[in-house]
Amino acid sequence: MTRRGQGTSTAAPEPLGPRVWLVLHPTDSGYEKNLRTTLSRRASQLGMDLVTRRSSRRRMTADGNGTRPINILEPADAGELYRDLSLRKCYVLSRGAVFVLHDPRRDPPTKHDCLPLPQFVQYKAAFRTLEDGRDPAADLDDLMALEGPSDCSDHHDPRVLPLHVFHKDAVLRPLVEESGRQAFRATYGNGGNWLSPSTGTWTPAAPGVRHGRPDASGNLLRVWDYVVPPGFHWDTSAGRKRRTVIAASSVWRVEPRGYVNVYPNAHVRAGARANELWQAKR
Repeated sequence: MTRRGQGTSTAAPEPLGPRVWLVLHPTDSGYEKNLRTTLSRRASQLGMDLVTRRSSRRRMTADGNGTRPINILEPADAGELYRDLSLRKCYVLSRGAVFVLHDPRRDPPTKHDCLPLPQFVQYKAAFRTLEDGRDPAADLDDLMALEGPSDCSDHHDPRVLPLHVFHKDAVLRPLVEESGRQAFRATYGNGGNWLSPSTGTWTPAAPGVRHGRPDASGNLLRVWDYVVPPGFHWDTSAGRKRRTVIAASSVWRVEPRGYVNVYPNAHVRAGARANELWQAKR
């Protein structure tokens, strides 16, 4: 499925510096302006920059009518965030509950389409919900003082997977402890081939056939402290069924016996008998 002779250079760029992401309410306020100023100043003191994104108001529904108001991180922003936290250590701060859509085409979404932001970034970034009345700079300091979100040290570890792409139920699996990872392997395979009920068989590319640049800058992908081998990806095969592979900001259709390449940062690359159905626009 992948072609030999397309290996990635072994020269590793310098690691990118850490970054703070701040996700705000849909409507601006004087409090949030002060919040941005305070966090920008503290991030700069710590040698980091601050990226700010504003959530959007949607209405979640159980019956298709859209009744409960919720805050959604727009698909383009969610895709950008996941790509960034796969390049560097990211500290994600959220003003209240924010969700990412399992299927970004759904509007209004059902509760099953809405993935809480902490689960979206888990194992890849450090996360905290900001509370009114607390010093946001102290919240950032506290978050940085905590143990990292992952001690992943091998590309066969399920925490390397973009779990929201692999299978929507996979994000619910607790993977911090080895017992949880063993239970994941018992359900979905052992890392030699991951078996997803929704997206098919995920086969890790062998060293001789790792290719592609999932990040345009050529930087290596990471899972917190762990650096993923250059060009590493999975050949995600549909098998005998037509499959839909859904990332935060794109949707792909894979025909029977077709495949796509999926990278740890959720980048999807066209393979055989596959085409992109939808891509997020700003």
